[in-house]
Amino acid sequence: MIRKEEISDKDSLFRRICKTMLEGEQILPAAFKVRPQDKGCISVDWEKYSTPYDTIKRSIVKDYNGCISVKAGNVRSIELEVEHKPSKDNRSHSVIHTGVFIESENTYRELNNQQR
Repeated sequence: MIRKEEISDKDSLFRRICKTMLEGEQILPAAFKVRPQDKGCISVDWEKYSTPYDTIKRSIVKDYNGCISVKAGNVRSIELEVEHKPSKDNRSHSVIHTGVFIESENTYRELNNQQR
């Protein structure tokens, strides 16, 4: 098992963004929606063990995705927690705990319909 490490505030986190989550040069809020299977977390990669290219490479359709980065300290400054959560396939895997827990797909659909 790969051990968890502390991510410093100065480190970057990479988030894969699908082209459908862009409107011109603006990133739509949909890029940060939490799905039921996410258990209140947004998945990111830690720059210590990844690059933007590596993050994109992990997508199913690589040409349809891009990558953004955010400093861990900026995430923490809005009172969200950042945690290194490596997996056997991805040592860089980390999460941003949003505090938003969606229990079912129905609730997820209802919330999305309300936001339009």
